Amino acid sequence: MMRTESNRLNQFLTENYQCTINYLRKNFSKLNDEDCEDVFQEAAMALYQNISNGRYQAGTATLYTYFLRIVINKAQNHVRDMPHTDPFDDTQNDVDNSTLYSNDLLEELIGMNEDNERQRDRLQTTVRTITQSLNGKCNDLLWGHYGDNLSWETLADMYELANANVAKSTANRCRHQFRDRFNQIRDRIVYG
Repeated sequence: MMRTESNRLNQFLTENYQCTINYLRKNFSKLNDEDCEDVFQEAAMALYQNISNGRYQAGTATLYTYFLRIVINKAQNHVRDMPHTDPFDDTQNDVDNSTLYSNDLLEELIGMNEDNERQRDRLQTTVRTITQSLNGKCNDLLWGHYGDNLSWETLADMYELANANVAKSTANRCRHQFRDRFNQIRDRIVYG
């Protein structure tokens, strides 16, 4: 990267630092201030690398939209890697009654005994594995909304969907895919 491009990138990062940190604080409440700083730095490094190796081309998305997508991915990874954090925690403040993952849903799906921690751990691992096996947009929408409490409107903007309703209906199809895959392996979880 040439020096003038490097200077422009530094200026871009400086100008967008505070609004990005504010975005992280608002949308990723599990991250403290130090975590937000780490996410910003990791995203800045990734942006530099993507510009240097040609992965980002002007015109595919605005630089800030592209950068924000990197920030969100880094923040999601950071939250997932936090100890004692369950991104599908059913205690989250989600007004949508059709949650992907809650103790009630899981118990309904597999008839699980609440007291069996080993079974619950295997189940949570399976939930994560299934969501990762869904297409990228499904994985991103489900984790983004149910794991990170991002609004449908924010997700629609991030994934260049027409509006919040399209994001919500796409996620609904993804929930059905999730449920189908979960049902396919349910017996192995319970009896395996």
